[in-house]
Amino acid sequence: MSIHRYPGNFRVGVLDEPRAAVLETDVSMLEPKVMVFILLSGYQRFRLATQRCVLDAAQGPAGLLLRINRPLEHQFEENHGAPLTKISIAVSTEWVDGLAPAPPSASPEPAEHSPPPAGPKHADLWVQPFVPAPQSCNLAQAIRSAPSPMQRMSLGLTLLDRVLAASAQSAAGEAPPLTGPTGTSRPIPPPDPLVPDLLVPDPLVPAHPLLDRLRREMRKAPARTRTAPALAKACGIGLRTLERQVQQDTGRGLGAVLRRERLLIGFHALSRGMPVMQAASAAGYQSRTSFGSALKREFGLSPAQILQQAARQIW
Repeated sequence: MSIHRYPGNFRVGVLDEPRAAVLETDVSMLEPKVMVFILLSGYQRFRLATQRCVLDAAQGPAGLLLRINRPLEHQFEENHGAPLTKISIAVSTEWVDGLAPAPPSASPEPAEHSPPPAGPKHADLWVQPFVPAPQSCNLAQAIRSAPSPMQRMSLGLTLLDRVLAASAQSAAGEAPPLTGPTGTSRPIPPPDPLVPDLLVPDPLVPAHPLLDRLRREMRKAPARTRTAPALAKACGIGLRTLERQVQQDTGRGLGAVLRRERLLIGFHALSRGMPVMQAASAAGYQSRTSFGSALKREFGLSPAQILQQAARQIW
């Protein structure tokens, strides 16, 4: 990765080359910082302390916002892509705290008798996947091809500002602005809604490599072949072993997990503007009605609501 370092401990990195495996497996230490990753193509999995993080652009660009509050071990586990294209922005936590609101806690709601989770400023590690809006993807592409370090810095600051602004608005429950100030007609690009990247494991629950493999096989196989026996064979294990491992790692049966994963494929297809019937077919549904009902049950959103959100991101 090519990294440009600027005053104030601000860094912009660009990785854009074919990768077929992990080239560096050594454990390193990451100092406290706030980081934004946007993966434009390829797949990457790495570990921070005991937390596994995944970026997978098989269905479109993937984003990750994280905050490290104490030195943590870091190790790459898998990198591949033709090419693997990733933009990274990093800045000190003090810099962000002084200029922008900190991101909200991404921890799930605690159990009834559990203590509340630590906030992002106090937890050792805070992680939030998100789906980059088209504007952020355009910024990432511009950073990738920027002709000078100064232009790369300017674009990197803009990208960082968009993601942090979306985080703050998401925490406050505010809708992104759609128009400019009073008296102007030029629209302001809305910040990225921090929709969880539903094609990767929950970042707060360590994932098993087998589940990562299962997700990849589901996304590269035609909908009609995404049966449990076929997926188990593609993963190189028996069906019963797959069922047992999925139940152990997710607390859900294999059928429920496969159904959710199919719906996630449809969700992301809609979030990128695909017509409902095409998204339903990609998810393995023959009826838009049954697809819409299943989406509503699983995520609380109808296809029309997802398409509306996607339309608001286009500028």
